[in-house]
This record gives sequence, structure tokens and C-alpha cells, in this order.
Amino acid sequence: MAQRKKRIPKEQRRTQILNAAVGVFAEKGYRKSSITEINEKANIARGTFYLYFESKQDIFLELVESYFGGYARILDENHVRLEKALRNGTDPLVAQRQNAFNIFQYHASHPALTDIVYREGIGRDEAFTARVSELAGLARAQLIEGFRLMASKGMIRECDVELVTSMTMGAVMSITSEHILGEKRKDIQNVADEFVDMMIRALAPPGLNSEKAIELSKQRRNDERLRAQAGA
Repeated sequence: MAQRKKRIPKEQRRTQILNAAVGVFAEKGYRKSSITEINEKANIARGTFYLYFESKQDIFLELVESYFGGYARILDENHVRLEKALRNGTDPLVAQRQNAFNIFQYHASHPALTDIVYREGIGRDEAFTARVSELAGLARAQLIEGFRLMASKGMIRECDVELVTSMTMGAVMSITSEHILGEKRKDIQNVADEFVDMMIRALAPPGLNSEKAIELSKQRRNDERLRAQAGA
């Protein structure tokens, strides 16, 4: 008697299809990709796709939601870390170094998904553009809140927080594309440190010695790492 094939749980099958879609979209782009190609990469029957997703647009939107959902969690954790540093009287710049690292590390850990959103989801004239813009707006709002918190504590000079947020988001996208995922790849910690150093120099409030602040925050961050390693 022929042995019956083991049935794959629904959530596992759904994840299998999503992973296949990430690979196809990253390789061929949204417009040139087809459901047939996703089926082939997922090694599923033609009709199986429609048991989980209504269309190519539907699965693309789920991937976009996944990207921004993960990004939002990182930004939430970053905000909590900054608030804690300010509340405890520890160096908030050390927290910002970790926050910048976490943002770049998130993108590095999801290269294909990040590429899809940056290349296909942002600024495209498709039915999903409105949702992408909405999700990007939520991420933007979280960053604005962080800058306003720093401004309220005198950590940054008086500035247009929304404009600073726009420049920050643009810089993160460009750095990620070129130096995290692109051909000019660099060490993520070094990228994060350089990014924070430039932000300190640009936004340091009057009277703050920015170079000394940079040096101290790096030393304190390194000291924290050594203590953590010693306690491990």
C-alpha cells in the first residue's frame, strides 16, 4: 500500500508560500512576477495558492505588513530604551547607538523583504501604495516622537523635528541600500556609530562639546559590553 503524504499544517504552508513570494518578488520584481512562479518556488499545486491568498497583490501586501510590523517593534523597543536611559540618568547617546544598530540590523536580517519594500512598495503607482504610505507614516510618527522626547530634554538643538525625521528616514533608506544590503557593504556597528556621530554633530545643542560627547558615549557603550561579557 502506498504511503500517504504527511499533511503540512496550514500555518506552515502559509509561511512556505510567503517565503517563496519573497524570493520571486526580490528576484523579478512585483510586476514581472506571477502566481505560477510563486507556486513553482513553493512547490505547491496551482490551486493551493488561492486557499491562502486572493491575489498577487494580496500576498504582496501581507509581506509589506510583515516588514513594517517588524520595523514598528524595533522602533517601539528603541523608544523604551531611550526613555529608560533618560529616566535612569544614564547616557542617552549610548541608547541611541544601540537604537541605530537595531534599525540597521533589522534590515540586514531581512534583506529580500527590505529590498521588496524599498524597490517595489514605496512610491509606486499601485493599489497597495496607500497602505504602504500609511504604514510608513506610522514608522515616521514613532521617529518624530523620539526626536520630540530628545528635544524636550535638551538633548538636541531647537529644530524642525518633522524635517529632521524626513532627513533621518531618507538617510536610513540610502545607507541601507548602499552599505547594508548593497555592494558597498560595511560592518553594521561601524555604520550605526558613524550615523549617530553625524547626528550628534548636526543636532548638538549650544554649549555641548559634540566631539567629547561622541567619545564618552562610545567609551560607555564599550564599558557596558565588557560588563555584560564578564557577567555572561
